[in-house]
Amino acid sequence: MSAEITSLTAQLKEREEEVRVKEDQLKEMKNMNAALENQLTEYMDALELQNQSVKRSVESSQRTSAEVAEYEQQMAQTTEYMRKQQLEYQEALQSLQKKVGRAEETEKENLKIHQLNLNLAGELEDYRHQTKTLMADLRAKEEEIASLRETVGTRGQLSSDEVGGERGTRGELDRKVSDYDQLMERVTELQQVRVQLENELSPLRAERANILSENAALREGSNPDKYLQLKTNYNKLSEQCVALQKYLTDESKECEQMRQRLAEEKAINARMEEANHELQVQLEATTDERSLQAIRDRVERYRNERDQLKVAVSQYQERDREQQETIHSIQMALEEATAQNSNQDSTGVWQDQVATLTLHLEESNKRMLRYREERNTARIMHKSLQEQINTLQATVEQLQNSRSYDTYTSGQLDTALLTRLQLTDEGSTERPTTGSPHEDAYSPEEYSEQTAQQGGGGGGEGRGGRRSSKQSFTSTASGSSSHKHDRLSSASNRSFSPSGATAELYTEVTMKDGVTRNLVIERPRHKLSYKSKPEVIVKRKGGKYETGVLAYVGVLDGKEMAGVILDLPTGSNDGAFKDGRYYFRCTPCCGLYCPMGNIYVEANSATI
Repeated sequence: MSAEITSLTAQLKEREEEVRVKEDQLKEMKNMNAALENQLTEYMDALELQNQSVKRSVESSQRTSAEVAEYEQQMAQTTEYMRKQQLEYQEALQSLQKKVGRAEETEKENLKIHQLNLNLAGELEDYRHQTKTLMADLRAKEEEIASLRETVGTRGQLSSDEVGGERGTRGELDRKVSDYDQLMERVTELQQVRVQLENELSPLRAERANILSENAALREGSNPDKYLQLKTNYNKLSEQCVALQKYLTDESKECEQMRQRLAEEKAINARMEEANHELQVQLEATTDERSLQAIRDRVERYRNERDQLKVAVSQYQERDREQQETIHSIQMALEEATAQNSNQDSTGVWQDQVATLTLHLEESNKRMLRYREERNTARIMHKSLQEQINTLQATVEQLQNSRSYDTYTSGQLDTALLTRLQLTDEGSTERPTTGSPHEDAYSPEEYSEQTAQQGGGGGGEGRGGRRSSKQSFTSTASGSSSHKHDRLSSASNRSFSPSGATAELYTEVTMKDGVTRNLVIERPRHKLSYKSKPEVIVKRKGGKYETGVLAYVGVLDGKEMAGVILDLPTGSNDGAFKDGRYYFRCTPCCGLYCPMGNIYVEANSATI
């Protein structure tokens, strides 16, 4: 009885010691929270001072803008008056220029008409000369024909030579007659062209007479002194307009620079407000005791599974060495039996020995195959655990970075997190080796493919396990499933225990819509009823964390769809389909969406 009391007293002391340690840790966390709150207060004060300076700058910019607007109004009135004067002078000058232009055009037309008349006169003279020449040739041909006819009529019987000559003369005469016909046709064509040119020349002569009369009237009504005065006034007005335009350009540049400075100050103010909001959200998320406790629990569980995995791997290595030795001894015995059989006749005893050795060898091969399967499974489990440990390390680094962001620098909190969440030790990432000559006979990937073809059982996606939810969606950005994302929780599809059973963890899903957003939520326990509307944490583009509600959206492409309702202004989700993406219309909007069949819920979080 006293021993039990002593043990209970010792346990009670241990519990009290643990309670004191927990209280010390809690005090330490409270102190760190107080330090962070002080830093936040200082940051808010500095931000308020900066906001006041920005407001003063905005007010001065507004006053300057009002002065610039008044000055621009005065300049606009002056410009309008100068523009009217310029238009009047331009109209008078243009009227004079038009009259002068018409006179010049008239002179040019007269010169053209005169040149055309000269050309036509030359062509007519050529046509007359050609006609005279043709008529002379025609008369000569007629005389020649008449003489030939007389010669033919006066002659009597002709000799054969004379007949041949006469025939040649007649052929030549026929050719000359055809040439004469062609010349007559040419003369007819030339006469027609002459008539046509005379018809065209008559309206040109009338137009020339009209132009000459108008030109004379313009010369009588023109005033060179008035034209020179108008031109001088126009040049002066043009110089004044150029000077005013240059002055207005300089003033416009100065106004534009002031507007740019005002816009930059507004953008800086907006960025500071956004950074302040993000820091507040990160501070609330990182200082949550439940989140830190969950991370510590997962780290402890991964350490235990890693230790168990190391023990299992060492056992598998020992069994592999034993099996390799057994196989080697069987092979040696089989070789000896074969050598004896070459010198002796076959006997029943030898056949029994060979059959026994063969069965033993087959059993050893089966055991070796089972061992390799278990070894590959252990490697896959080790790889999965290592990925999860790396993921937690990245999460710890992210928490540290979020604490050291901008003015939030807390070395005490970083040291405490490093002390509590140290995950790795030397040799944790090394692969197990057995020293077997068949060590690399099957890689984990080849083994997964081979067992999937043979219908092998067991956990894991390579052997027919439940497909990861990430394969159901298309990521909006490359590398979206990497553990290097800036978020509170990172992704891992599956965890393996040493016994081969699977334990559901948590995952991430990146879906596409108008803006790239990431949904980080936990692994399921039961299917979602859209009436329950579980809350989820959404990290939007720009690093903002927002809380949304998972709700039913409707049927899209034959599937029931659900979305995350965010308290955002409308306008970006208008129900349109553009560039392969849908934009929903709702108030508040559903920023993310996915099929209902892939959505589950656990407590106040959901997963896809």
